[in-house]
Formats: sequence, C-alpha cells, structure tokens
Amino acid sequence: MINRLALLKSKNMKAIIAAICIGAMISGCSESDKAKTNYQMGIEALESQNYSDALNYFKESENENSDMRLVYRGEGIANLGLANYDESILNLEKSLHESNGLIKAIDYDVNYYLATAQYKKGDLQAAYDTYTSILSLDKKASDAYYLRGKISLDMKKTDEAKNDYDTAISIDSTSPELYIRIYKDLVEAGFDNDAKSYINLALKNVAKPSTYQLGVFNYYLGDFTQARNYFEEAKETKNTAEGIVYIGKTYEALGDPNYAQTLYEQYITDDTDAPEVYNELGKLKFNQKDYEGALASFEAGLKSNDMSYKQSLMFNRIVANEYLHDFNTAAILMEEYISLYPDDAEALRENVFLSTR
Repeated sequence: MINRLALLKSKNMKAIIAAICIGAMISGCSESDKAKTNYQMGIEALESQNYSDALNYFKESENENSDMRLVYRGEGIANLGLANYDESILNLEKSLHESNGLIKAIDYDVNYYLATAQYKKGDLQAAYDTYTSILSLDKKASDAYYLRGKISLDMKKTDEAKNDYDTAISIDSTSPELYIRIYKDLVEAGFDNDAKSYINLALKNVAKPSTYQLGVFNYYLGDFTQARNYFEEAKETKNTAEGIVYIGKTYEALGDPNYAQTLYEQYITDDTDAPEVYNELGKLKFNQKDYEGALASFEAGLKSNDMSYKQSLMFNRIVANEYLHDFNTAAILMEEYISLYPDDAEALRENVFLSTR
C-alpha cells in the first residue's frame, strides 16, 4: 500500500513562480488604466498560478504591439508551470534571441528560467551549462553557483557540488537562507553529516545572528531543546507565520504536539491569511488521525491570497479526503491538481491508487 503519510511533505513550486518579477513587469500600469492588456492579464494569471489562462493571454498579446521579449518570457514561464518543458525552452530561447546584444537584467532572468525548464525536463547537463553561461558573464552570481551546485549533486558529482556551494558562500557568506538551502539539499541526497557542517559554518560566518536565527540553526542541527529556548526568547518568533511553524515543529519534535497545535490555532485566530500555518496545523491533525480537522485546516489555507502553499495544501486536501474514505471527492480534486501540476510524479502514482477505489 502506498504510504500516503510520506506524501504530505511540502510541495514547492518556488523554483518556478516565486521568483517572477511581477512588479517589474507591470510597473508601467497605473490604476487609472481603463483596460488591461492581454499581457497584463497574463502576468496576473501567472501570479495566481493559472498557467493555461496565462498562456492564452500571452498568445493574444503577440498581436498587440507588445515587447516580444517579455511575451516569449511569459509564455515560457506559463509552459514551465504546465510542465510543457520543450515548449518552455523554445519560448525562453526566443526571448533571449530578441535581445539587441546588450546584456540586461532580463537576460539573466530568462536564463534562470531556462535552466529551470531544462532541469525539470531532466536535461541536467543543459541546465548545468546554462548556469555556467550565466557565471561566465557574472562571476559574483551566488545564486547561479548554488543552483549549479545543486545540479551537480543530482548528477552525483559531489565534489563539484561542494565546490560550487562553497563558492556561493564565499560570495554571500552572511545569508542564513543560503546555508539552509544547502543543508536541505545535502540531507535529501543522504549527506547528513556534511549538511550539518554547513549549519555549523553558518554559526561562524553569519555576523551577529539574531536569537531567532540561532533558533533556526539549532533546529536544523537537531538540538531541539536549544532551538526552543532561542525561539521562546526571540520576539519575532510568534509574530510571523514562519516563526510559528518553526517553534511549533520544534515542540512536535520534543514530543509536545498539543502545545504546537495551540500555537498554530492562536496564530490563525489573529491572522487568518496564513496558509503555511494552516498547512502545518492540518498535517499535525492528520498525524493525530483527526482527518476531518486536517481537511478543514487545508481548506481554510486554500482561501488565502498567498499562492506559496497552494500546491501543498491542494495535495494534502486530497489525502485527507482519502483517509475519510471520500474517494469520489478525492478523485475529482486529484484531476484538478494534476491539471495544474502535471509533473508531480507522486501525485500520478497516487492517482493510480484512486483509480482502483
């Protein structure tokens, strides 16, 4: 039987959508505009992760005297979200070909998306080469070194990966998030000890880390008691959704899920637009076999305007319905989910299970 508990892990589309420079692309539009162009509606559809609509809008905008470099870029991002990787690559390459030869910020941006499409397609070498091209023009691009390192890790080139990770850190040594991303990559690849070494390096390199940051670092080092102490001391912990999730998961790790639940519920009483917290609360209730409560939490999170956790919440809602034996609803929701996230292999396997019910 498929272990659907494992499927409750966080689904992350940030590599596709979170980096979209929405503001930069629509900055020329004022509230006084009487009508939005198809291009502008395409950007808004991307922001809402409505990739099919976005693609249609961008296609229409080709006939509106639009900047084709931006249009092809938009089509490339939309196709990336639809898992149409060959089309995405073609669109993004067209965007690059529209350049006048002068390297601008958008050219770097498009190349990052191009590498993502190549990576998602499974062409690791092409993605690696694209990041290398970026670095040939900007040797201080910490993100490109990090991302190329991640690809090297996937290619089982561990030494190359660590070299790129170390170079990224040498450029941006004070970024706590960089160390955490590297930690997560290495843990996923099975290099737990190496992963912890980067958190220890962060403790040395991040100048005057805040009490909250010390809590995060100790959380990833597995020292949950120390992490709890730092989180409880830090004022920002209980003022942000991220902080509440960290301290809640810390209490769960310490064997006190009831207090973690109290923290989550108190937070969403004041901030109902906190999908990350609803997601964690739902997972906690699911693990306690309160499937109705879990479903309610996931559905509440999906009402948020924040799209960051939409994919995770949608999938977790399906699993909760399965455990409530509402297989018809789960199947309908799965159909919707796969239409939005067609490259989720775990969801496709889960759909096979649903088809037998």
